[in-house]
Amino acid sequence: MKTIQTSAYLFLIALTFVLTSCGKKTEDVVNPDAGAQVAGSYSADRIRTPTGQIGAITGAKLTILVTRLNETQVTLALRSVPTGKAAQTIEFPGSVDLKRSGKVIDFILSDGSKVGNYNDGTLELEYEDPTLAGTLIGKKQ
Repeated sequence: MKTIQTSAYLFLIALTFVLTSCGKKTEDVVNPDAGAQVAGSYSADRIRTPTGQIGAITGAKLTILVTRLNETQVTLALRSVPTGKAAQTIEFPGSVDLKRSGKVIDFILSDGSKVGNYNDGTLELEYEDPTLAGTLIGKKQ
């Protein structure tokens, strides 16, 4: 009888190890590669002005280019093709850090300032030059 109890006890211990070692790993699901998720081209066709109004971008085709450096860093560039003119590409200096907050991924500069965010295929990026100021809104292509 003691042999049966000992065998049953050892069987339960072995079963516990088997069940715990066969579980799904959730690390990739909980913390996916933010760099890979946001990398790509975004067609920026709308802008949110500093006063909060959203309007269409006219007179040029704008594309935001996001290039993955690693899981938590990207580089940014803006490609502008004004109507009837040659394309221009402006590269943002340095890399941008990515910080996840739920489904939203924030774009953070080295000085800690937030310059944009990504959520469900939409990228919003703050931008300012002499002809355009506001938050560019682009959809992933």
